[in-house]
Amino acid sequence: GIGKSSLCRAGVLPHVSDGALGGGRSWVVRSMVPGKKPLTALCNELAPLLNLGEEALASKLRIDPSELGRMMHKQMAADRGVVLFIDQLEEIVTIGEVEEARIVGEALGHLCARIPAMRMLMTVRSDFLARVAAVPGLGDELTRALYILRPLSPDKIREAIVGQAHIKGVSFESQALVDTLVESTAKTDGGLPLLQFALTELWEARKGDSITQAALDAIGGVAGALARHADQVMLTLPADQRIEARRILMALVTMEGTRARRSDEELARTPAAEQALQVLVQARLLVARDSGDGATYEVAHEALLKGWDSLRRWLEEHAESRAAKQRLETATAEWFRLGKSREALWSARQLADVEQLEKADINRRKHGIRFERSEERRV
Repeated sequence: GIGKSSLCRAGVLPHVSDGALGGGRSWVVRSMVPGKKPLTALCNELAPLLNLGEEALASKLRIDPSELGRMMHKQMAADRGVVLFIDQLEEIVTIGEVEEARIVGEALGHLCARIPAMRMLMTVRSDFLARVAAVPGLGDELTRALYILRPLSPDKIREAIVGQAHIKGVSFESQALVDTLVESTAKTDGGLPLLQFALTELWEARKGDSITQAALDAIGGVAGALARHADQVMLTLPADQRIEARRILMALVTMEGTRARRSDEELARTPAAEQALQVLVQARLLVARDSGDGATYEVAHEALLKGWDSLRRWLEEHAESRAAKQRLETATAEWFRLGKSREALWSARQLADVEQLEKADINRRKHGIRFERSEERRV
């Protein structure tokens, strides 16, 4: 919540495109987020550069992760280079499949091995840094190239608030209003996303060329603007869509309290869910992205996970069922990995865990799950 992704996407990467790396090379930027299948995400970005299919590249890396470094070194011409930007690297240890995370960690470690035509830029939350550093292949490189991004100072926050408005010929009603915005942002942990949302609301509510204190009061201030907006969105939904919206929002938060990313197939299982998804995206509470295999969704602001009391309460109330769902998803992925082996089936005692889940929480169509009674096991 202090602007890691924004700094990279709006600052570092455009600077690279303008030739900041020098060396006589033309640099192309490829961007990815690990997601649940980090190996798939990595191959989606790099396979076209290697003139390979994504599955072909993935198969090679499963056999030997170090092959990626050698292939990139051979493929790149003397005047070309690739910058791989990996945003939200913590997903490797929060939602990424364990085996894929291991392969990707080793592959990335070899990519860092002084390949002249390769550069990598990654963002990772500081509270997950130790866990990410424990991924084989990544630890040494992280400590060698670590840059700690500190929160903006009050003076920098003021510059970000006033400077952009000034460019558009818009002013703030008073210095006291600016002081309030700066102070509220500086004292709030991860306050930049809250400021971003509040400024967007203030921009839309401006009177002519002026942003007023009355407008700030109306949206609930910096700290309350996003949560108040989210509650209002939920209240406008019909009862069936509100239930689906709550389920969708909880599904987009990991057990570790970070943002998860899920597909349209996983979330939009009923007409009411489809409508709720559309409303949440239009209200800027969720972000929809094209993954190549269809739309994926994630919570738009990290600040929602900590600053929206309603969402935090839902997560606490459903902590047990969410943990059971995660165990089911992990076991299902392992069952598929082992070729649907009978030895990987759950016992009746294990399946008692999922009896607390609602039908909407189990995606039978995607996972091919069926439940059968037998003397010893259920599938």
